[in-house]
Amino acid sequence: MTIVVVDDKPELYTLYAKLLCLAGHAAVGLAGDRQTLTKLRQLQPDLVLLDLNMAPLNGLDLLAQLREDPTLRHLRVAMLTSTPDAQAQTAARSLGVLDYLPKGLEWEPLRLRIERCLPAPGSKPTAAGE
Repeated sequence: MTIVVVDDKPELYTLYAKLLCLAGHAAVGLAGDRQTLTKLRQLQPDLVLLDLNMAPLNGLDLLAQLREDPTLRHLRVAMLTSTPDAQAQTAARSLGVLDYLPKGLEWEPLRLRIERCLPAPGSKPTAAGE
């Protein structure tokens, strides 16, 4: 299964991708920019870990665009953030995120939460909210 980590900080998406690879997953890091949706269409990952606080396009805006795209709306998404924001969490959940993950969490508990977001082996993708 493939996991894509989207963050505007290369050092973070690189770190998370490496840790996920060491845990036995195929993982790719992407900068949160205008090319992200195009790259996600090409990769069609099993899970997207999406940073909330990015520039110029924040994670909620990118998530909304992803949900509007017929080729991407089925993707499973978990939000990563370093700042707890109840309003942003509510907005993200309304757009179908599976989990809202704090960046400061130690790796092992974070890895377990990420793995719970992955689809069951052999399952077919479904639209968000189904």
